Amino acid sequence: MLDKSNKPTWTKFENATKEGFLAVMDYERSFNAALPDRILDAIRSLDEEWTPYPINRLALCP
Repeated sequence: MLDKSNKPTWTKFENATKEGFLAVMDYERSFNAALPDRILDAIRSLDEEWTPYPINRLALCP
């Protein structure tokens, strides 16, 4: 996971250190790997138990 003590300060890749670049790539791998779970959690959150409407938000999804 991301080593918070090694936060890069550069804003352009040509100014990146090897350690800073590797820290960013490690963060990106972890962040991207969790994307499917974040999407599924967002969809599941639409399945409300109670709503004042005839159907919940999940039922509106095609």
